[in-house]
Amino acid sequence: MKLKLVCAMVSFHLMALNAFGQMGTQKEALRGLSGFSVAVQSLSKTVMTDDQLRLKVELRMRRAGITVNECKPGATCLPQLYVKLVSIGMAGEFDVKYSLITVEFNNSVLSTTQPARRLIATVWLSDDSVLTLKNEYGPLGDKIDELIDGLANDYLAVNPKH
Repeated sequence: MKLKLVCAMVSFHLMALNAFGQMGTQKEALRGLSGFSVAVQSLSKTVMTDDQLRLKVELRMRRAGITVNECKPGATCLPQLYVKLVSIGMAGEFDVKYSLITVEFNNSVLSTTQPARRLIATVWLSDDSVLTLKNEYGPLGDKIDELIDGLANDYLAVNPKH
């Protein structure tokens, strides 16, 4: 069962990369923003809680000089950086865990067929996975930092600090 789930996650991961690889440059969608809120979802509370993940992401953004806007719990604030972490443990000869980290930037966009209607769209996406030993957390944290740094780099490329 777990093997099928891992295979499905890997397939989804590859499809998402292919779809967004065809979008062209994503960083242009970040141009002109003065900051954004952060939302997180850790589906692996034993690996990292929502609060730990949020703190890690917000601190990384602030250290890069990017404004992080506060958002009330339960509210959807746009623009928004959304980070999701999913980890699946696999027992065997070596106890390992497979983790998928998704970093997406969501914003409000206009519908081309209904101009008065606003929609939420993912305008920037990056994701990656890491396979680690069960109690090894360093490589997972490093991978999250790498993905967040990618967004920060694109954001600062189109919104340079003065």
